[in-house]
Amino acid sequence: DAVVNVYINHEKKFAFVEMRTVEEASNAMALDGIMFE
Repeated sequence: DAVVNVYINHEKKFAFVEMRTVEEASNAMALDGIMFE
């Protein structure tokens, strides 16, 4: 799995996602703004 850890703060509406590698993190950031169904 590419995701190592996730922290979600529902109250303040933010999250941290720890990825396995920098490359996987960069690839995940490239998905920002894409609409999924």
